[in-house]
Amino acid sequence: MGSLFRSLMRFSNRFANLSLSLSPRDFLYFDDLSPSQFPILTSLCLRDANLHEGIYGHLEDGPSEISFTSLLQRMPVLRKLQVKEFAFRSSFSRTLGVESLTSLDFTANAMGSFGVTVDVVQGLNLLSQMPRLRFLKAAIQLGVNADGENTPLPTIHLKHLEEMHMAFVRRSRPLLTGRMAAFFNHLKCPSLKTLGISWHGLLLSEVPFRGLPLHELETLALNVTMRWDTLLECLSLVPNLKSLQLRATEGRLENNPGHNLVHCALRDSHLSGLTFSAQNPLPLCPQLQKFQYLDKVLTSTDIVSTRVLTDFIESRQDTLKCCEMFFPVKPLFTEEELDRLKIVKQGGLELHLHSAKPFRTKRLDEPTVGLVSWLVHETPIQKVYEIVDMEGPYGTDVII
Repeated sequence: MGSLFRSLMRFSNRFANLSLSLSPRDFLYFDDLSPSQFPILTSLCLRDANLHEGIYGHLEDGPSEISFTSLLQRMPVLRKLQVKEFAFRSSFSRTLGVESLTSLDFTANAMGSFGVTVDVVQGLNLLSQMPRLRFLKAAIQLGVNADGENTPLPTIHLKHLEEMHMAFVRRSRPLLTGRMAAFFNHLKCPSLKTLGISWHGLLLSEVPFRGLPLHELETLALNVTMRWDTLLECLSLVPNLKSLQLRATEGRLENNPGHNLVHCALRDSHLSGLTFSAQNPLPLCPQLQKFQYLDKVLTSTDIVSTRVLTDFIESRQDTLKCCEMFFPVKPLFTEEELDRLKIVKQGGLELHLHSAKPFRTKRLDEPTVGLVSWLVHETPIQKVYEIVDMEGPYGTDVII
């Protein structure tokens, strides 16, 4: 490995984009053999090779703490930093601060055990080192073990930040849901146009990010457990929204001894609030051009009314450019409603309504069944849990 690094360093003054997938031990080795400067390097991607390949060693091998401070200080024009997957180390995040950065992404490809997470205090302190950020994708852990409720929080000014995607995860009990709101309340980002939030846990009874400049927001993506009336309030705070993406999920009620899950999904009240009508001449999100809704909760029985859904789509045909929706159960549209939707689609709206195919109840190995096409073309295991699109090999029913 050393000879490879030495050979590469001969061309280090030409590196503009660099992607490193190494074990923590080899990252330190790479740092030791690096030149005093990477003069034109603008993009850097880091990944812990020990996580999946298994060729470098066990996760516990190598140093327990790792720092990138020395390496990053040699990159004076670095603009983009991505940390795809890394086994969490307590002091890791503190070494990622680079003042020249305009883009920072330090979450895993899929939220799971591996990925760089920081608590609220660490996250704000890290962001304070990057005043030029325009793009941010990060994961914040909520829990008293790592983030005391009484810890004072700094106010961070990110005047250039235009796009932010935040995933919140629970790491300990009791859970401090108020820290989510505290995090956003201490961020000042007047240029924000795109916001994505992910949270699975207790139902949010308040909009935690209302301290952000939502009035100017153009794109909003929510994958959160939130009360239906809280979501309705949220939609009332984004009058200039052009793109809305919602994902149904399941959450828990606070102080619920049975731990029963509550389905958090789109309701008629949300669609009615978004619908132009004589009774509602000033609907929510009047400038909406793109609407996406995905519900993969198999236990879901809360399907929106087909009449309300049809009214919403029809009322938006002059302003909406794209509408994509996926349901776990096929909504029972009337022929009249389907005809109305077809007319809207023929008028130019990019309309895609899909639902999951029902599970087969008969035995698949009966002699009279024959070959089952969806078994013959079974998708890879790692793809089963994600619907990448609304068509393709995933067996969806096309409604329109």
